[in-house]
Amino acid sequence: MQFHSILDEMPGYAGMGLPPSATPPAGTTPVEGVLDLSKAIPAGTGRVERTGGLRVATAPGLGSFSALIPVSHTESFDRCWVALRLRVLSGHIGFAAYDSRKGLIARTPGIAGSPAPQSVALEVPSLATATHIVIFNESTLPSGGLVDILDAAVLVKQ
Repeated sequence: MQFHSILDEMPGYAGMGLPPSATPPAGTTPVEGVLDLSKAIPAGTGRVERTGGLRVATAPGLGSFSALIPVSHTESFDRCWVALRLRVLSGHIGFAAYDSRKGLIARTPGIAGSPAPQSVALEVPSLATATHIVIFNESTLPSGGLVDILDAAVLVKQ
């Protein structure tokens, strides 16, 4: 008998899936020019690679900021969603809307690995003061996590 320290080590474990609140809502439309993956930079000891999208290797340590995607303000958005199409390759990751002066505005729970890319939406009460979308480590693995971010958008109600 073998005892595993984390669920990811269990044979056949495929993650818990997304709660309905983390899926992009119907009746929304993307706003162009707010998030640009090509301008993402690493944070702390996180690593960022350009791969047609963005590959982020998260820094070790639960909650460690690992990558920053700048938010360009063309207008103020009240009640919007930040949607990332991603595939978690190892560990768990999270992302958050972040204000560099005040801290986190809203954040996701941990996102586990999945066999296929998934779209994850974060509802944000107001993006007016956000400066970045932060990718952070939600993994207890000593090496952190690994995620491919394929697309990023801000969604608003039509």
